[in-house]
Amino acid sequence: MAVTGPRDDAKQYAEMTVTNVDLRNAQVSTPTWTSEPLEPNKYIFTGFMDLDGNGAKEQRPDVGDPATMPLPDKKFDIVEGKQIDFTENFDLIFN
Repeated sequence: MAVTGPRDDAKQYAEMTVTNVDLRNAQVSTPTWTSEPLEPNKYIFTGFMDLDGNGAKEQRPDVGDPATMPLPDKKFDIVEGKQIDFTENFDLIFN
């Protein structure tokens, strides 16, 4: 993982899409999502807002797409037989 996002050889384990996000609104939104069971390992949450609609093909942000930074608070461990709750604060940077 680098400050610009996952390595080119990083494996994507899951994805989610959230629609109707308005960055002009100061209220916190609370969409929820549950993944399929993941293998025990260390994981990191990354995300971006696909402003030009090519995210399904590219799987990473373009210049101008707001994106999260892979900071330590976005990392979590999956332990066999245990469920975790993970809250993501979608703190954005603009590239």
